[in-house]
Amino acid sequence: MRAFLLLICLLGLGTGRPGGGALSAQEWGSSRTRALVERAVARRSAAESEGSIRRWEALARGMVLFLARIGEDQTPPRLVKADELAVEVYWEAPGRSKQTIVAWRDRAWLPTDIQYHRDHLGIVTNDYGPLIRLGDGDEVRDVPHPLSAAGAPLYEFALVDSIAVESGEQTLRVYAVQVRPRDPARPAIVGTVYLEVGSAALVRFQFSFTRAAYREASLQDITVSLDNALYGGRHWLPWRQELEIRRRAGLVDFPSLGIIRARWVLDRMRLEDESLPRGTGGLAIDGLLAPGGSDSLWEGTLAAGAEAALGPLRGADLEQVRREVARVFRSRAGALDPGRVRPGFRRVSDLIRVNRVEGVRLGVGMTIRPGGGTVVAAPWLGFGTADGRWSGRLDLRRTLGPRSTLVVTAERAVVDFVDDPVISPAVNSILAQETGRDLGDWVERRAVMLGAAHRWDGGLVLEGGLGLEEWRSVATGATPARGSFRPNPSLGGARLLVGRATLEQGTSGLDDTGLSWRLAAEGGRGGETRYARLSGMLRWAGNAGPGELSVTTTAGWASHGTPRARGFVMGGWGTLPGEPHRRYGGRRILLQRLEYLGSVPIPELRLGSIGGTGPDLAIGPFLAAGVAGGGMTAVPWVPSAGARTVAGIAVEGLFRLVRIEFGVALDGGGAGLAVDVAKPWWRIL
Repeated sequence: MRAFLLLICLLGLGTGRPGGGALSAQEWGSSRTRALVERAVARRSAAESEGSIRRWEALARGMVLFLARIGEDQTPPRLVKADELAVEVYWEAPGRSKQTIVAWRDRAWLPTDIQYHRDHLGIVTNDYGPLIRLGDGDEVRDVPHPLSAAGAPLYEFALVDSIAVESGEQTLRVYAVQVRPRDPARPAIVGTVYLEVGSAALVRFQFSFTRAAYREASLQDITVSLDNALYGGRHWLPWRQELEIRRRAGLVDFPSLGIIRARWVLDRMRLEDESLPRGTGGLAIDGLLAPGGSDSLWEGTLAAGAEAALGPLRGADLEQVRREVARVFRSRAGALDPGRVRPGFRRVSDLIRVNRVEGVRLGVGMTIRPGGGTVVAAPWLGFGTADGRWSGRLDLRRTLGPRSTLVVTAERAVVDFVDDPVISPAVNSILAQETGRDLGDWVERRAVMLGAAHRWDGGLVLEGGLGLEEWRSVATGATPARGSFRPNPSLGGARLLVGRATLEQGTSGLDDTGLSWRLAAEGGRGGETRYARLSGMLRWAGNAGPGELSVTTTAGWASHGTPRARGFVMGGWGTLPGEPHRRYGGRRILLQRLEYLGSVPIPELRLGSIGGTGPDLAIGPFLAAGVAGGGMTAVPWVPSAGARTVAGIAVEGLFRLVRIEFGVALDGGGAGLAVDVAKPWWRIL
């Protein structure tokens, strides 16, 4: 108990003040900074006045992406829909503008009924003017601009450095000036303005908002980057822009995030041309109301453009902007995320699932954020209706900067003993309840662990943990609607001190192409038990002719003395369809899979407002082989006595949300069929 209290103290649940970091050491409100900001306000006011420039016109090309992050923060978001637009932008003094969408194309990667606010399909012509509005005023309304005459007194400024930035075809020297509100509880921005050294003109404006600025509870944050360029030697006009809006579930705390990312570049700029069209009446953003228009304005495929837009814009990495905002507000966390208590769960199966040990297991969870600080408590409680077993989990999580997390976990839960599930929890629950086919092998896990995680740019994630862990055998106790359950194996063992570390790199492509891998190391000791365990996965996927080729290798090794619950198994659904389910295993395993999927057009069925079933199926052959050895005592699996090989056909449909596999065992003639949700979605099921 004393050790557990010490771990809680490490999470900072005491009364100590959080550290200020490097940014808190900046000199806010110095006379030099105030003079620079006053010049910038005057310069911007003069630029907005009639007579500075009479009119200009440009063509803006933009990409608007809708993405979904499924799982914890380390999970890269998946593309749901992409819209590419070409917009004619016309501006005339004093601050009147007109935008006309002249070309528009789109593609959906997943079913969606997303409807954008009209201003998400246009660009910002005046750095938002004196008052900032987003989402047609539904998301953010009338937030004072820090470089407006009325807004500047509401903010504090700190001169950080002078740096070189790209501006159009030039590289300019600018002052980086951080901005934060004097009153963090009011609607305001927090970010950085980049002012040209000579003129104090606004070259770049990167910012987010305080929590009070958001008019919708589901908004997690909005991040904006605006870049201006110098035209005609004297006019600072829009050049490139990026906006990202992130929304979370409004009523419950759930690890999913909807993201809208808009990215624009302006070219074909024409200034003071008397031939430009006159008049800015009608809608501010007009033109096409749906995809259409000329294809002559597009360069390359929509998929290629969306792929490029998934990465950071040069000089405008919005993740970096969020990190800077978090540092500025490190001691004012409530201004960014106020404290709240909400129902919460990590996956749907936390609420309800079915297996042959617990029967129907019901659960309830909460998420507690004291004062909107960096510590989050997530208690969860479950009850099995068949065995009367209570289970529970408490996660205490503290963020250590924008990329690192420290976690203390106390858990008592019935879990499938394998590292990588072979079936989604939802499908396994249906099979177990309705047919008596439960593909898990269950054990009660009791553990108290201290863990940490760190994420780098590019998706590389390192996780580790140390703690006490015990595995206890559990017996079949439920009755299915039809059929009967097989006995649950006895996999219990001694209480051990266990350490684990995992290094993982995922793919970021639209279709999970590229190289991904995972390396894991584990060791434990307790009483007479000592063991070490290594495992890894390597997957490559890429385009090959008209289809996609993927190669996956999974391997594992464990020493003598490894607990039964830490062995490796293969066979059947998810590994070698056609072989008996989890028939083979031991302390060593090697699985290899080669697959080729081509696209086959099919008639698309409409699904109401969310779109349709998709225009094609991915279908093709696969070949899988595996070998397992290193005997273990009192386990239901056996060494494979050589390689076991399966050949089959895989089909993915409904925007590759559903996967079907049919495999035939070449060594024994057995056949197997598996129908499931695509694996990337298992983490929330």
